[in-house]
Amino acid sequence: MVRIINDKVYKRQVLHTFTIDNCADPELYAADPIYQWQKTLVGEFCLQNAVDLEFHTQADYDTMGYRIAITGYVTEKHATFLALKKS
Repeated sequence: MVRIINDKVYKRQVLHTFTIDNCADPELYAADPIYQWQKTLVGEFCLQNAVDLEFHTQADYDTMGYRIAITGYVTEKHATFLALKKS
């Protein structure tokens, strides 16, 4: 998906993923890992430069837990920076 904001093109990108164990309330248990990610260099960068950050919860049948994905819209320039930081 693409958005245009202030004449800049933003594309949706998966910014971070992690898994949690099986639990009664996965959104509650995902709060601490999300908070810890926000304090990292990449997390702070995403909070400052990404638009419409969301997290998505999906059942992970391989681990019998949940996979959490944080997504947001970033420019091509910022997507390149994130790719370099993750590698």
